Amino acid sequence: MKQVSDLNFLMEVVGFTSFYIILIFVLIAIIIVAISSFKFFSFRRKQKATNILSSHYYYIINLKIQTVRRYNYRNFDGYKDMSFVEFISHFAESERDKAKTFFTSFASKKEIDQYSNDVVSSFVMINSKFKHFVNRILFKIIKVDYESGILYAESHRLFNLPCNLNKNRKKFKAITSTLGEIKKSYEDGFFAKGSFFIISFKKKENIDSFFNEYQIRYIILDELYRYFKSASSYFFFKDNDEFEIDLLDKNFIAGYDVKNMITRIIRRITKVFENYGFDNVYFFTISGSLVSELNHDFDLSYRALKDRIEKNYEDNVLYSVYRKEEANEDAKTWAIRTDLLKVIKENLIKPSFRSIICLENNELKIHGYQVKFKVLYDKFKSLDDLKKDAKMNNNTKEIFSLCLKTAIPTYLTYRENYFTKLYIPINLSEIQYALLSIPYVKRSNEAHLVFVLDINEFLDLEDLTPAINTIKDVQRKGHEVAIRCTNGGFKIKTELGQVIDSFFVDLNLEENVKADSKSYIASHPFLDRLYQFHKPIIEVNAKSFSEVELLYRSGLTYFSSDVIQGYTEMIDKLDKKITKKLTNLINNN
Repeated sequence: MKQVSDLNFLMEVVGFTSFYIILIFVLIAIIIVAISSFKFFSFRRKQKATNILSSHYYYIINLKIQTVRRYNYRNFDGYKDMSFVEFISHFAESERDKAKTFFTSFASKKEIDQYSNDVVSSFVMINSKFKHFVNRILFKIIKVDYESGILYAESHRLFNLPCNLNKNRKKFKAITSTLGEIKKSYEDGFFAKGSFFIISFKKKENIDSFFNEYQIRYIILDELYRYFKSASSYFFFKDNDEFEIDLLDKNFIAGYDVKNMITRIIRRITKVFENYGFDNVYFFTISGSLVSELNHDFDLSYRALKDRIEKNYEDNVLYSVYRKEEANEDAKTWAIRTDLLKVIKENLIKPSFRSIICLENNELKIHGYQVKFKVLYDKFKSLDDLKKDAKMNNNTKEIFSLCLKTAIPTYLTYRENYFTKLYIPINLSEIQYALLSIPYVKRSNEAHLVFVLDINEFLDLEDLTPAINTIKDVQRKGHEVAIRCTNGGFKIKTELGQVIDSFFVDLNLEENVKADSKSYIASHPFLDRLYQFHKPIIEVNAKSFSEVELLYRSGLTYFSSDVIQGYTEMIDKLDKKITKKLTNLINNN
């Protein structure tokens, strides 16, 4: 009996002990939950208090009295007043000056055209002990009352932008990589079992968006990063260039993974397009491949995917998967591509210059310089030959950029004066690449550039509007456009001639031309047609000095010819004998 009693007593003790142990664990759990809840709600309160610049807010900013009133689009009955200084203080410290400049610039009517179609954005930091949030806010000015100095603005918040906050240094580091970093990792073999994707975007014509392309890139990248981020993923997007996002990832190692990845990318981008209305403004396409299907040379692999992108656009398809057996490029095409890359990498293009003189107001002046380019590689017979292959291989921008980088520095160093112009031969289709390349040429903002087009490009155009818009775009950016009218000047349309800044002509007169020569008499109607536009007319191929003299006495004052000065690698002054001849011509007229 005693044993039974002792056993019952022991079980009661064990039972009570277990009960208290469980009770203690429950109490600990309750305490942990309570602390976590307190921290969470405390953080949410701090987040709410800190991030006053959240989405869908409406602001009335009074610049005269330096106040800001903020309304929530969901509830216009309530509002919050703050000083302009307090309002600016909510921007990231490194971006406050930019934000302040953006808003205060609207106080002047002179600045409205510069800023009215743009938005300002800034990082807003939300810190707690456990988490760091980064938001980017976009602001749009929707109305300006100049008399009262009041701005009406609205804000939109982008969520979870791909940025990491370093708490110690308090700096942002975007996860986007440079193309050089991707190339190094690719060619080092780090991604040998991975996959490579190019996502390309094109804007639909004549449709504007609330956001500019720089911000749209980040909106899309934000969405992709949230769903595809990994330690082995490299994102790259071009800035101020082609609208494109590249993704290199080593986690996808089979063909079906590539297609699956593309499908997921399309789903995410489609979601962004629908949410922001971008589907009315842009269309996109994707090309992807296993790295093992591509060439070890990064540039060749990148170009292979770019070629598929172009074919996607031509075939109007949403995506394509590159495979070796489907590649349609033969050995000759790869050889041409290699030659192109050699020209680009080794700068195998050399410019030469010839002066354009002006004989007006009894003075001899250097008006500008014609430039032509020689390819220092025997695989290409001429620059036109090189540009033809470059167009086939989508290297036009690189070739034209190289031309500008070789010509502009020499021109700036040796030009006659600040007003002396540089005349660059170009095709209408190449202008877009020139405008993209110019900002990357050192001191290009000091250059007075004139792009010389050929009249033959315009003769078969039924509608000149797109071409004229392109010319006006060049002029808006501070450059000029000339047209070479050889053999086609009679057919130049009035609306085109009115927007051109100057004309190049080759009258094709015989060497010993005289006033009664048939060729000279036949040139009069042609010149009379161009005189109607009241623009400089430059004769560019006089065969003799007697021809220069005859044309000068008949009214032409601009000349560029080998009989005056030939093309040279450096910009040279006119020969003293030629200078004396021209001076005598002016004085004896």
